[in-house]
Amino acid sequence: MNPNWLKQTIEKPLFESLLWSRPENKQYAGKVTVIGGNLHGFAKTVNSYQLLIDAGLGQVTMLLPKPIQKIIGHISTDLVFCPSTDSGSFGSESLDTLLDYSSSAEGIFLSGELSSNSETLIVFEKLISHISQPIIISDDSIDLILHLDLTLVDRHNMIYVGNLDKIQKLATRLKSPSAITSSIVLSNLVEIVQKISSDNMISLATIHDGYVVVSSNGKVSTTRIETSKDEDIFRLVHHSVAWVIQNPNLKFEALSCAAVTYQTI
Repeated sequence: MNPNWLKQTIEKPLFESLLWSRPENKQYAGKVTVIGGNLHGFAKTVNSYQLLIDAGLGQVTMLLPKPIQKIIGHISTDLVFCPSTDSGSFGSESLDTLLDYSSSAEGIFLSGELSSNSETLIVFEKLISHISQPIIISDDSIDLILHLDLTLVDRHNMIYVGNLDKIQKLATRLKSPSAITSSIVLSNLVEIVQKISSDNMISLATIHDGYVVVSSNGKVSTTRIETSKDEDIFRLVHHSVAWVIQNPNLKFEALSCAAVTYQTI
């Protein structure tokens, strides 16, 4: 029996009081800066805006490379377009803008669709080095971040939310002694992610075998998915962002609550 493995359902959540105490006024519902997209892929990042609002956040600012403006226009004052590389990804001159908007937010969401060229990689290396707020990382942003020095990959306030293959890559980068495979049984996955979050400073959430699996600070929660859908991980990511921004010092509780609300809201 594992005393640090907690199980919940939608009907019996682990942190019911936290679920009922969310801020109702947008002014107090948290502010996030979303960074993502490149000229050749930005739809998911743009769609994140409404998903984050629906998940309960009060204010969302989107930062995208400038060439995207030619395609979608300046459709909202919450969209900010940053200097880019010749190929249409975040360029070195975008760093000051990224830092300005990140410093004024309560957390950062790296939504994905980021190019992995060397210039963009250096931009994010410097960005992460300079900010202390929670950084929620999803999709191919995980691939990008895993190229950074281990001291940046494994830091307090780094939260990874992704499909099992992304968590598998994270485990490898963190030198986990046990492998994560697509056929792994739930109990073994729980043991591995529990050790990862116990030995390292990161928090994580993934979906496997009909469950949301959350781990932070050596604790694990599993939540049964009532009706599995293709967009489960995409919705889970956005609810995770909202909950972590609103509860930055309660990451385990926040991610466990997200496992409930993404299915019910």
